[in-house]
Order: sequence, then C-alpha cells, then structure tokens
Amino acid sequence: MQFNGYIRPDGSVGIRNYVLIMPVVSCMEGVAQAIAALLDDALVVSQEHGCLYGGNEQVGHGMVGIGANPNAAAVLLLGMGCESFTPSVIATPLEKTGKPVRVLSALKEGGIRRTFAKGLQIARELQDYAKSVQRQPADISALTVAVKCGGSDTSSGLASNPSVGQAADLLVDAGAKVLFSEPIEMVGGEAVLAARAATPEVAEDIRTLVAQEEKRWSIPGVKTEFMCMGNVLGGLTSIEEKSLGSILKSGSKPIKGVLPFNAQGLTKPTEAGLYIQEGTHWDPHAITHFAAAGAQIILFTTGFGACLESPLSPTIRVSGNPESIATVGDDIDVDASGIMLGTDSIEAVGERILAKILAAANGERTRVEGLNNVGFSFYNKDQRLEHFLGFSG
Repeated sequence: MQFNGYIRPDGSVGIRNYVLIMPVVSCMEGVAQAIAALLDDALVVSQEHGCLYGGNEQVGHGMVGIGANPNAAAVLLLGMGCESFTPSVIATPLEKTGKPVRVLSALKEGGIRRTFAKGLQIARELQDYAKSVQRQPADISALTVAVKCGGSDTSSGLASNPSVGQAADLLVDAGAKVLFSEPIEMVGGEAVLAARAATPEVAEDIRTLVAQEEKRWSIPGVKTEFMCMGNVLGGLTSIEEKSLGSILKSGSKPIKGVLPFNAQGLTKPTEAGLYIQEGTHWDPHAITHFAAAGAQIILFTTGFGACLESPLSPTIRVSGNPESIATVGDDIDVDASGIMLGTDSIEAVGERILAKILAAANGERTRVEGLNNVGFSFYNKDQRLEHFLGFSG
C-alpha cells in the first residue's frame, strides 16, 4: 500500500510541505507572523511559556519535535537575543534531520526591522527549496497516524470511535504507526488497556501512566472537571463510561509501548504498531503533541461536531451522530451515522476512513483544512508539582 509524499533527508516522508517560522520567545511572534503573511505554505510555531528555559524543557522538546515533523520542509528560528530559551536549543537537534534550518537573533541583526527584512529573504529562500521537493512514491509504513476525540457523546463510543479503531487496526496491519493518548480518559479502562499490552513491562507502564494522571487531577481542595457539559448533554454518565468509549478508537491491536513526553524528553515510535503517548486530553495540546511525535495525519472523532484542525497535520473528522451530520455535515470528512441508524457497519466505515487517510496523504485537503487551525499549544507539566507528587527526581 503506497502514497505519494515528500521524502526528507532523514528518510521520513511528509504529506504536506510547509516552511515553519518558529519564534522561540513570544516577543518575536509579531515578526514571525509578518513574515508568514507574505508567504505561501508557511506556519508560525510559537509558545507562550516565556523566555526562560529552566522549567520549560518539555516545551523545547515539543518544538524540536514539531520542527522535525515530516510535514515541515524547512525551519526558520527567531530569537530576541536576551533569552535563555535560545534558538540553538531547537536548532542544534533539528539540524540532525538534514532539513534546512536557519537562525536569526534580533539584537545581533540590529533590531526588529532588519530582522524582518532578512527573515523574509531567508524564508523566501526556504520556500523555494520546499517547492523544489516533489512528491514520490512511499510505503504506508512511513505514516504515523494519531487518533483523538472531542465533543464526545453516546454515538462516539458506539459508532465513530470503534470505526476509527477499525481503521487503526488496518493501519497497523499495513505496517504504519498509530498513536493515542488522553490518559485521564483512560481512568476506569486501564485494566482493559493493560490486558492488551505487548509485554508485562508495557502493562505496568500503562497502569502507572493512568494512575499518575488521575493523581494530578485529584488534588484535594482543587475543583476539576473530567467531562464537559456537551458530554453530559450527549448522554455520557461517568468518566468510566467516557473512558471505555474513548479507548475504542485505539482498535484491538497489542499496545507496543508508552511513549514518554516530559521534561526529560520526547519519545517517538520507531517501528510499526500501536502506542500510547504520555500527554493530555486537551484538544489543541494533544494534537500539537501528536505532531511533535511525528504524526502526519490525525483522526478526530466527534459526537456534537467539534471541528478543529491541526495546522501541521491534516485532521480527518469522523462523526456517528445523525443530528450532527444533518447540521454540520459539511465539516465532517467521514460519516459514520449509518452505524447508529443500522444502515452501515463499523468495518465498512473503517475502510472508508483508511481510504480518506490515503487520499489526504496524497494531497487531498480535509474538509476544513486551513479554515479552523487551532494553532500550536505546548502542554508543559509544572516541574514543581511533578516533584511534589513524586513523579520526578
């Protein structure tokens, strides 16, 4: 099974061909946005955690991962020049990918205006490079696909999630990599996931991942929500019910590993199979983390019709709610509502999802691609809390 993609110097294969402009500190975001506005297929990758690197190591690992994503052809990094979160933190590991990486510092260039002018010149050169890269045949084993849910209701666990799970099984069988996360939405279902672990060590990693996330969200005296109002109105009654429906989108294949993503580093899958990523259930952060781990495509299931789009990794939306299909069906890439109506099967919808994945990999745009980008959001675990809870040294 093949698709036509952009082969990068490190052997990875992109399905989109973006130039990334990455201000490592927020005071350079305006310059980055001004440059990107004058280019085609340029994305600004920013972070809002400040200019100090100590305590923001996880953000740094995430930004490196985004820059290394196969959908990025080249990277321009911008710094002010007085930060400890310097462009070199990102540039040094990115240069190992072989893709063009350029760095500018406003203080060294003589100010914002000169940085903008030189940055625009460099970005146009990087864009010319990106346009010189042509699609070539590649095996489906080069794909990493992530699965995520949002705006879940009863139809999610009955239709869209198991359909995506069917597609996940087909992808793994074909040699691709599949990622899922949302550890707080595994509470109550961790035994089911541990039973699918490829090894006893992976089973223990799963139990630890879920227990630690539950502890983070269950500190006495702090009010938290595990379910949004839409979940409740949509008929979900408990986090356990939500969890059991949520994990269906991972399919049925053995779980080969839990991939850490924290202050110590970002782990990516190196071989075909199904993996859990240490991450979060928050939608913009989760899809950013998936892209940082190398996902070129994201499958997003929804009951109510939640319709976000990753700016870097095309996002295929699947819904099994007949009412949502009737109202916002133009936003949905794969209609799974026939499962609820008794006119379609999980297996058939799973095959359609796989076909849509291959179409997107070949360049077909998803229904709202470019219209509802949620930007890049890096979830940064507070190292003080992690230490207090006993999760870090």
